[in-house]
Amino acid sequence: MNRNNLESSDRLDGVLAQAVTALRDAATPAGPTAELDTRVAKALAAQVNPQTSLRITSWFRRPTRLIAGLAAMLVLAAGLAAIFGLFPGLQPTVAFADVVKKLLEVKTASFDLTTEVPGVPVQKAQTLYQSPFKMRMTIGDSVVISDMEKGKMVTLLPKNKKAIVVNVTDMPPEQQEQSKKGMFGMLQDQFQQALAGGSDMVEPLGRKQIHDRSAVGFRVKMPGQEIEAWVDPETALPVYLKTSMAVMSGTSTWENFAFNIPVDESQFDATPPADYSVMTMNVNASQPTEADLIDGLRIYCELTDGSFPEELELSVETHKKILQPAMKAAMQQAEQERKDGETAEQSKERATEATMVKLSPKLIQVQRGFTFAQMLPQESDWHYAGAGVKLSTPDTPLFWYKPKDATLYRVIYADLSVKDLPADQLPKPSAAE
Repeated sequence: MNRNNLESSDRLDGVLAQAVTALRDAATPAGPTAELDTRVAKALAAQVNPQTSLRITSWFRRPTRLIAGLAAMLVLAAGLAAIFGLFPGLQPTVAFADVVKKLLEVKTASFDLTTEVPGVPVQKAQTLYQSPFKMRMTIGDSVVISDMEKGKMVTLLPKNKKAIVVNVTDMPPEQQEQSKKGMFGMLQDQFQQALAGGSDMVEPLGRKQIHDRSAVGFRVKMPGQEIEAWVDPETALPVYLKTSMAVMSGTSTWENFAFNIPVDESQFDATPPADYSVMTMNVNASQPTEADLIDGLRIYCELTDGSFPEELELSVETHKKILQPAMKAAMQQAEQERKDGETAEQSKERATEATMVKLSPKLIQVQRGFTFAQMLPQESDWHYAGAGVKLSTPDTPLFWYKPKDATLYRVIYADLSVKDLPADQLPKPSAAE
């Protein structure tokens, strides 16, 4: 080897020596646990072992410092590759902005949706979405098809050849575009809003395994609910979502996603088959009023024991309280009026259907009335004090609030009369719930 080559070798050896010294003397970052240290040591041991060293020595029968240095670099690189695999933070990641961008590009999707509400059987639905307005959900033996552009939702019961058609009417123009989007479109809007809200609305959750896949997590905070989202770092699309809802303490889980898949347009046809019997319901989606609240309270008392509800929310318990008396009476009537050739089960099914046809519009009106109170702004200073109070109890205030730009409060009494009162004549705060 000539002098120039030796000098080049010396210079390169010097660079390597400086690099090794810098690595050796560098401060160790805080963080790895003892368990992780052990895993790193094993990874390095797997790369640097006597057999590896022997093979390198026998291959280069005239080892020079240069060749030894290059061999050491190769071994070090292999060891570092093993170490990098042990640190999730060094694996591919994704920004929330990328997730929003990809989600907005989705045109079709399928996923499994599981809804859990305390006191109600778990509901599982195989769901198919087509942008921008259509959704199909298969729930057990039933199929729900919604086309919110037309304001129409159809539930098909193939086993009984029945269909329930819900027409949404009188929706305010400012709400129409939002409602048209349906469940998946609203999810896209929520993620957009969260991105605009920044760190106040989006919290990184790190990385974990979801269904044997590495996923990056975010918590999206929205009024009345939170969304825990886990996304594939390669595609930036969700692999798992969990929505926690303040209303009724319910949760919805979305998983087993497939995005931008071919779909059959006929699967979203909301026209009931010709041989199905059809029950039609119209749902008034206009802004609820004080009159709706009064009507809803009256209907509630008529359907129950004559007492006003514990709270102005159509919860699971409220549903039970409304439905149980009517269903019990229907079952008794079914036993007495069974048709010739009809089994007891068929008679009960017929009575249940007839009862639900009768009760559904009333349940909708009760919910509409309660919604009036729930939509009042905070400055309306509304109070409800009707829990356990009987309908027509004299001189007993149930509900009071201050309309926008008004100087007097509106007070609804247990006989469902209404008065305008100044603030100093309102019931004492201790009387309100």
